[in-house]
Amino acid sequence: YLCTRLTGETGGSSALVAVSAESDEPVAIVAMTCRFPGGVHSPEGLWELLATGSEGIGEFPTSRGWDLDALFHSDPDHPGTSYTRKGGF
Repeated sequence: YLCTRLTGETGGSSALVAVSAESDEPVAIVAMTCRFPGGVHSPEGLWELLATGSEGIGEFPTSRGWDLDALFHSDPDHPGTSYTRKGGF
């Protein structure tokens, strides 16, 4: 499905294949990482931001290696640029 949506190519018929596992051991998620807006550093902090109605929109971050001067263009149809200077980062 995803390949079709991204490329427009259809891979023909895609029959589901049954797979069995040797063990009934459950899958364990041992780590997770996220990037949150508004200076939030944890899922709990994101909940606090939402619960208090705080602002998560801010200036483009300077620590990501983006050429911020070239990124902004006031014309929203200008390719490869943003017509806003703020976002949820």
